[in-house]
Amino acid sequence: QSFRGTYIKAIHISPTMGPSVEIDVNDVLRTIESMR
Repeated sequence: QSFRGTYIKAIHISPTMGPSVEIDVNDVLRTIESMR
């Protein structure tokens, strides 16, 4: 859960990166969940 909070904060802190970053973050979260 701590990882999710970190990723979410990163998205809100750096919105200038664009929607592509948000998609990448979602993929990372899914990968972590699939690993578990």
